[in-house]
Amino acid sequence: MKLLEVKELGNQKTYFSKIKQECSEFINNSLPIFRGTTYRGSVIKLDIRTDRRPKDLTTFDTAVLNVMYNITTGGNFVRNTSLFATHDKHLTEAFGEYTYYVFPINNSKVYYIDGVEDIAGMFSLGDDMADITLRNQVTQFLSSIPQFPQQYIDKVTEEVIDMLYNSPLKVTTLEQLSHDIDHVLHEAIKEVLPLQEIKYSLPTHIAEKTIKVLLENLSPHVTSTTGLDSLHDVHKKYPELCI
Repeated sequence: MKLLEVKELGNQKTYFSKIKQECSEFINNSLPIFRGTTYRGSVIKLDIRTDRRPKDLTTFDTAVLNVMYNITTGGNFVRNTSLFATHDKHLTEAFGEYTYYVFPINNSKVYYIDGVEDIAGMFSLGDDMADITLRNQVTQFLSSIPQFPQQYIDKVTEEVIDMLYNSPLKVTTLEQLSHDIDHVLHEAIKEVLPLQEIKYSLPTHIAEKTIKVLLENLSPHVTSTTGLDSLHDVHKKYPELCI
């Protein structure tokens, strides 16, 4: 996590009062959380960068994680602008040699992901499930288009993957993801087959079908203290995932 600014706070008593005032609900209802940093000080304030690009995941994987987590919990989680912390002090070494208690201030929201030490780890379960699922859905859609040249299916699919994985996606909702995938697919078809008029219908439902598969396989790893009770509740709230 790259941080925009780190401030060493001189008047500790003033800031402790601010923590007690702004974080009273968190302090009374949550286990302590910790963060490791490379900065050393008695009390420090971390301001998070909003222009961060994911280091361990593609932008598409990050968008999918945002959507999956927000569907499952009803939250508004954005991985790109989040500070990750942990209940386990032993895990803080991955972020830096100095361990600090973390208190969310300035109306920051706290989301919990139970049973996952690293959010990127959800996509290391077996093969890259997000990539495989997306490829399968794009290929199936292209194959369903009458008169679509079969010899170009793989090329268009690769173009879609390349565009999605290298685009600056900042997606948090299923609707946004669906729009972006349809737009990228449309552009990929024009790029690969510029002189041919291929008729097909939008929306493609590729996003919904991809998220549905991932939720069914990964939802046990995405939970929240304020989340929905089951995948049944997810489908009830998001009927488009029942496609």
